[in-house]
Amino acid sequence: MDIFYNQALRQTQNLEKDLNSFQSSITDNISSALPLQGQITVSLNSLSRTIYEYEIMSKKEMNIEKQEKAITRVKVFKKQYSELKEKFDDLKTKYKQMEHLNQRNELLERRIHTNTLPENPYGHVKSNDLNEQRNSNLSTSYFLKNTDSQLDSFLGQGQSILNDLIEQKLHIKRVQREIYNIGNILGLSKNTIKFIERRILHDRMLFWGGVICTLFLFYLIYHWLG
Repeated sequence: MDIFYNQALRQTQNLEKDLNSFQSSITDNISSALPLQGQITVSLNSLSRTIYEYEIMSKKEMNIEKQEKAITRVKVFKKQYSELKEKFDDLKTKYKQMEHLNQRNELLERRIHTNTLPENPYGHVKSNDLNEQRNSNLSTSYFLKNTDSQLDSFLGQGQSILNDLIEQKLHIKRVQREIYNIGNILGLSKNTIKFIERRILHDRMLFWGGVICTLFLFYLIYHWLG
């Protein structure tokens, strides 16, 4: 069970760092907030799954003292998860408000430029052309900025998923070693060991399948949005 505890502890610490970065990006560099938002969403899901698995293993612990200790840790992790998710929801609300404010300011600036008339009456046509060109440039700039932010968000989520798959692979290896150690102690039969090996092979196939799918998604994102 120490595996799940260490994993949950590491995920909690990383989430706290990401949330602090997300909070700073909302006020300092809002363009980098969207990728962080996707990354934090994936990390919260991973932490929730780890806590769930840790809770299941704690209930199966035969040693009463270790079981009580594990159950207490699960409660602490659940509380931390709730606090992190609540903070994330609040920051998402602030991010949407800040993004809306920026969009409104851009719109007001566009209207000011559009309503500004030149002193020379013969320059009105040229002024309209310039305003149209300026509005077109602003629209293009806004579209490119949103596209770039969405691309960063997709890549951030893909990177988080890939890291999660790698973490699961390491977890499978650790569990495999523990199973072999337990098997040697209890003297499990060869058929049981072979069944466990087939199960591990199946998990590895799922892992590499997930890696290939993630890399393929990376390719599609770069091909169509890059």
